[in-house]
Amino acid sequence: MSRLFGLYSEEPVKLSCIQAKEIPSWRNLGENSGNPVEADGWGIGFYKNNGSFLFKKASKSSKSQRITNITEVISSPIIVSHVRHATVGERKEANTHPFRWGLWLFAHYGKINHFRRIRSKIMRKLPSAYKKQIEGNTDSEFCFYLFLSHLKKEGAIKKGDIDLDAAIKGLKNFRNDIEEFQREADVTEMSELNFLISNGSYLIASRCGSPLYYLCSDKSNPQDTVFFSSETWLQYELIDFDPEKKLVTVSSEKLTDSTKWRVVPDNHILTINSAQEIEIIPWK
Repeated sequence: MSRLFGLYSEEPVKLSCIQAKEIPSWRNLGENSGNPVEADGWGIGFYKNNGSFLFKKASKSSKSQRITNITEVISSPIIVSHVRHATVGERKEANTHPFRWGLWLFAHYGKINHFRRIRSKIMRKLPSAYKKQIEGNTDSEFCFYLFLSHLKKEGAIKKGDIDLDAAIKGLKNFRNDIEEFQREADVTEMSELNFLISNGSYLIASRCGSPLYYLCSDKSNPQDTVFFSSETWLQYELIDFDPEKKLVTVSSEKLTDSTKWRVVPDNHILTINSAQEIEIIPWK
């Protein structure tokens, strides 16, 4: 996995993941061929039998055999994964991504600048039911519940019964809140808001700040099934994947040397629906 990785496939995907000892010969990383980042935790969220599931651990992925054991049993059309490098909050499982509530999965790559100066403002905005759900002390978990709070009038949130347009509206309102809170606190630096969000019916990827890429695959345009992350040195493979099926991959880095990777423009939202159709819309 890269720091932030997600996919949506036409059919359930089996995923295998190992920690590489060296950069594989088939990757040409050039100036990006340095040592992997020092991870503070990792997590994988996925869907099966109409439910959401989550495995995560507050340890280095390079030190954990569990990441290999877990990925060997995952088969899901949607996967949301994250390797954490702590910026806010200590190393512990409650601070490890993805976060889950009902059918919702949420992962964040980046940080809310001067989070401590706006933490109380976010807390006051949250319904009491969401305040009770917060287990850690990361800016990311607060972002998750602030986003969900904007869906409260749109349907049965915990069951994921929210249409895509309403979720996009909620994400835009979430960002308006963050920017308003930061203005009130005299915070001028832009925050990094790269998110992966899913309810099991669609996948949303947002970009604000850090790079974000996507790769589309279908019968006429098959993609590679083996990936390598220069950020984490994790190598993973799609097992028994039918190249004729539709698949969209989203990542914080290009995971292969393919020239077919596309950039999500900054300050835009990428959506993937159940037909694996994508749309890129402005966030502002």
